[in-house]
Amino acid sequence: MIKQLFKYGRAGRSGAIQQMVDEWLLLVLPVAAGGIVLSWWTARGLNWWGAVVLGGFVLVYAIYFLTPGARQRIQQWTVLAKREIRRDYLRGLFTPSLTDSQELTSNKVIQRDLAGIGRLDSFYGVFLPAICASGFSFLLLIGLAIAWHSWLWLLPILCFLLMGVGMMCLQKISPNINRQYLQGFLRLGGPFLDDLGGMNTLVMYGAQKRYGQSFAEDAEFFRGKTMALLKYQLQSLFILNGLVFATMGAGAFVLYPAVANGGLSIVQAGVLWLLLAQLLVAERQLGYFFHIVMSTRPALKNIFRVIAAGGEVPQSAYTAVTAPVHTVTFAQAGFGYPDGQPLWQDVSFVLQPGQLYGLVGENGTGKSTLARILRGELAPTAGQVQFNQTDIDQLTTADFLQHVGYLNDHPYLFSGTIAENISLGVRNQTDWWQKVRQLGLCAFVETLPEGLATPIGENGRFLSPGQRQQIAFARLVLMNKHIYIFDEATANIDADNVQVMMTVMKRLSESIIVLCITHEWRSIEALAVIHFLTNQHITTGAAPVLYQDNAGFKRLLDTQKEMEAAG
Repeated sequence: MIKQLFKYGRAGRSGAIQQMVDEWLLLVLPVAAGGIVLSWWTARGLNWWGAVVLGGFVLVYAIYFLTPGARQRIQQWTVLAKREIRRDYLRGLFTPSLTDSQELTSNKVIQRDLAGIGRLDSFYGVFLPAICASGFSFLLLIGLAIAWHSWLWLLPILCFLLMGVGMMCLQKISPNINRQYLQGFLRLGGPFLDDLGGMNTLVMYGAQKRYGQSFAEDAEFFRGKTMALLKYQLQSLFILNGLVFATMGAGAFVLYPAVANGGLSIVQAGVLWLLLAQLLVAERQLGYFFHIVMSTRPALKNIFRVIAAGGEVPQSAYTAVTAPVHTVTFAQAGFGYPDGQPLWQDVSFVLQPGQLYGLVGENGTGKSTLARILRGELAPTAGQVQFNQTDIDQLTTADFLQHVGYLNDHPYLFSGTIAENISLGVRNQTDWWQKVRQLGLCAFVETLPEGLATPIGENGRFLSPGQRQQIAFARLVLMNKHIYIFDEATANIDADNVQVMMTVMKRLSESIIVLCITHEWRSIEALAVIHFLTNQHITTGAAPVLYQDNAGFKRLLDTQKEMEAAG
């Protein structure tokens, strides 16, 4: 898995490695300085080699801090690598073989995977540099120890093995501790929110004491599991720190006899011990971040499974329509379930860029079913439906995913920032916000203190319904589909947000196919051509004409306006 992570961000990898080497040299600087001080103290003067070493380190130090961008190379590599992993992961999610896999592509799994990609900062920015520093320091220690006939280099190996054994022993009990802690949190948090919402009811029925006792028991259970978790974390720190300091002490005991019998000079022993200490500190840092890396393993395992699936089949191998879709044709189409009457029949119309189309009708008339046909989830039971001149029964899942974008009234937003949600599937991460602003979407972001970096909570729970819908709307528009289907996308939001979204739909419809499915009167009045679905058939016309000539359409609009007026 480390090998897979290392291959990403190739453009910034060499610069990151250079920074790792520079930072390791800076870590070794105290070792060299210590050796020079000991040499001066024993010889009562500075040797020529000490001056050369000191000058070399000063030169490296100056280059590192004076070269523009030298201290941002690892960060740049991290950004590039995360961006490429995110790109390949999102591409893999839309692989036909994975579109129906809840194990790999459910909202919760995707949320976990995206969070795992976000935590890769620890891997690229801390874990790999620590591995690099440990490796270089260990090689230097081996070289000096062998040259000076010392066995000190065996101590860090022993320390690392003992760290691994200790952490493995703790890892065996950690899943149970973490699981019990989570159970305690859920036992306490769920009833607390329920009881808080129904406090008046509890008081009214005199049940507050019974619920108070139950809550106290859950709180005590949670306290106990929290203490167990803290104990586990303290044990981990004790193992890491205890082994580090014990090994440092053992190093002093190993070096003392060699100095006493003349096998090592004080300078040599001091350099070896300081280098050992520097190496052990790096190993301790590795041990500390090891559990962070391990905690992302389930997410990374799923991420690379999705990426591998996305790279197995070239796009041209499973798409039947590669050209942009400029015409959708329903020709005497119908749909019905085997055990019932047809939902609609003899439906004929054409969708093309240039007009904002609407599909309007009462609930249960089959509007969403028609949308499912356009998305490839269902097939018509009569007549034909074509993209350009190709029947949809010849299209693959990849075709529908490539050409059709869909948004309903309950989109899923991922825990993270506004920027991360809007740019979720954007390949070019440089100008996407400018495109959103040009469309007039998400203007509310500029009024927020943190702007695009504002956290939204899981499924956007920190935002209003209208703000959530605008973010989902902008995210979909940036995907640059050829057909957009908005299925009740303006339902349950305020009039201002409805106006913003309908204005953008009109702009989009000038160059691509846009179908707005709705029964909300404000949205209906913004539609240029309406396909009114009632009594298993479609009537087409402009809103004023249908309102005058079609009793069902008039009743639908009047009912919606009366309901809104009544509050």
